[in-house]
Amino acid sequence: MLIVILISSVPVFLFYTAEQIFAFAIGAVVSFINAITGFFMNTFALKKRMSVFMAYVFGGMGLRMLFIAIVLLLLTHHSNLDNIALISSVLIFYFLFISIEIYFLNKLVSTKRKLNNESLKD
Repeated sequence: MLIVILISSVPVFLFYTAEQIFAFAIGAVVSFINAITGFFMNTFALKKRMSVFMAYVFGGMGLRMLFIAIVLLLLTHHSNLDNIALISSVLIFYFLFISIEIYFLNKLVSTKRKLNNESLKD
């Protein structure tokens, strides 16, 4: 995995400026903070009833999107970061992390259902 990341990052360092790379990294950090927040919110919500769980998940997604929008507005208006690199990296990493989040959330819910079904059989 590390080798793939290193090989794929070579064109970035050859063709992009340091400012663009820095803006891209800031966008990745913003999306990572969003993903970590989502992970903790979803694991907390997983212990609740299904209706409360869904409210936490969808409400949390909405709040986190609002957080990203506010952070992007602040960064684009009050910093000298490259806006295109910043916004594109936030979008790329947002969709990457949300895909991973949905995958693991689905896996956790299916595991929880299996455990509940097994406990009902006993």
